[in-house]
Amino acid sequence: MTIEDRTPEEDYMIYLGTFSFSFFSDVLKEERNGSFQIVVEDDSPENVLKKFKSIIKRKKKNGELFKEVDEIYLDVFHELKKVPKEGAIINYIDAAGEKDHISLGCFTVDSSRGITGYGWHPEDTEIPSEDAEGEFDLHPFVLFKS
Repeated sequence: MTIEDRTPEEDYMIYLGTFSFSFFSDVLKEERNGSFQIVVEDDSPENVLKKFKSIIKRKKKNGELFKEVDEIYLDVFHELKKVPKEGAIINYIDAAGEKDHISLGCFTVDSSRGITGYGWHPEDTEIPSEDAEGEFDLHPFVLFKS
């Protein structure tokens, strides 16, 4: 079944989450970093966050991924009501060197075209903002070790 095949009562959307991580590999003896995406279907962004965490934790527990990773960041996630016929850029990464990079979820995607971008921060913190040095106080979405 596709989004177009659903009746109006079936208010489920496709969500695409973009995540990033960095760590020092004791095995390879070097700094490593990466990113990945998760796609899920649900009826609310709040439920999607739970699904994202569950998938990530399951992959770590099963030993499939994230063996040496302690923190995973949710860069952005998008609700896809439809895909514009002309397409749309929904994630942009500009990398400099091995680990410094900027990941920009395109929050400015016009929701009338079917794509809405969401950010995330812990409920007990303020929305991340730039400090005097141009840095952001980011919080991990999933923390494996404290």
